[in-house]
Amino acid sequence: MSAPNDIGVRQDLEENLERLAALRALYSRAKSVRGASALVATLLAVASPLVTLYWPKGSAGLALGALVWALVELVLLDGLEEKNRQEAALIQEEFDTRVFGLPWNEALGARPAPELVVAAGKAGKGDPKLKGWYADVSRLPRSLAILLCQRSGLAWDHRSRAWYQTFLAAVALLLALGAVALAMGTRQSLTEFLVNFALPVLPAVQHAIKTFKAHRRAGAEQERLRDELASAWEGGLASGGNLHEAQLRRVQDRLLLLRREQTPIPDVLYRLLRPASEATMHEATRRLIDDAVRQLGR
Repeated sequence: MSAPNDIGVRQDLEENLERLAALRALYSRAKSVRGASALVATLLAVASPLVTLYWPKGSAGLALGALVWALVELVLLDGLEEKNRQEAALIQEEFDTRVFGLPWNEALGARPAPELVVAAGKAGKGDPKLKGWYADVSRLPRSLAILLCQRSGLAWDHRSRAWYQTFLAAVALLLALGAVALAMGTRQSLTEFLVNFALPVLPAVQHAIKTFKAHRRAGAEQERLRDELASAWEGGLASGGNLHEAQLRRVQDRLLLLRREQTPIPDVLYRLLRPASEATMHEATRRLIDDAVRQLGR
């Protein structure tokens, strides 16, 4: 398994670029569903003090609308987001297995239908930014190259997710404290507080807390997997660049499960954090490659 790898060539094949375009489109759909849900919840929260102060008769209707929206998010939108996210994760898994030359694990799901890939990837297939998805790992033996590519995606996502967790915690806290402060400032009774502020703010607080907890679970699992990857990397270097394919497949299994279950990061935050995160990831990858080349004497 210490033979030169062709990851850089495989990832830029037309059929694999189409898979990248498809998974990006499906992840964007999942993010759009979650973003629409967050937008409506935010508008309800912002509207509550305005309605209470300037149109008190509309408070009961706003509270009812907020309750209905919270149920719609739980019953309908969460399922729609999950469907797109899981389809994207399977397409990303197919991309990785084709590029890395790893076997497909049928126990974790069937390969995505070609029709799904074609339909989802049609719009963005020609995007030049899809080329060079993984860094240049041509100087490494195949098993270490695969492991480093697996690590790079995990490290980037973990950094972005940590920023988003902090933001969500702050939003949930501000909404809850803001509702209490407004109620006290306007001398609302408990019943008035529940109708005028608590219920309208409920969808936004629910959304923020639910998303925060999902990102915290994903972050904890990413940290465990990162430690496992670090151990595997050291083991690979000690063995002259050789790792058993079964070990690489286990790492890939963990990545697939993470991608299927973890809540996506909003595109706005993704674009804001991308330049700094990519620069950090590329520099860390370069240093790991240089260190590996020195130790292996390649």
